[in-house]
Amino acid sequence: MPFALDPLEPLPLELPELGLVGTFTCTAMPVQAEGVVGGFRFYFRARHNSWRFAVADRDHPDPVQIREPEDGFLRRGTVEGGNPAADFMELENVAEIIRRCAAEYLSSQGGPGSRSDAPSCPT
Repeated sequence: MPFALDPLEPLPLELPELGLVGTFTCTAMPVQAEGVVGGFRFYFRARHNSWRFAVADRDHPDPVQIREPEDGFLRRGTVEGGNPAADFMELENVAEIIRRCAAEYLSSQGGPGSRSDAPSCPT
């Protein structure tokens, strides 16, 4: 899924097979995306050498505030290459991480991604 950057237009992120709709709100330093998956808001952020993906569910309305797994659905990972590799991740790679994490979230909720062969979120 190639992404064409236009500084005047928001960059959409759509994964229809998962019912995910979002937008890249920043494409570098940090790379950020937010939107909705499974009827709940998600947030992705990649900065320095790591990334995180969070979904706000019934107990926590803002995915940006989810910092620990006990706060809600949260996945974290590191990016090869050290600091500042995550600041300049290719958007195709980011979309794949988001796809895997969203599928894992939906699987945990019994949703569309709830296949036993669904890829797990990379760490």
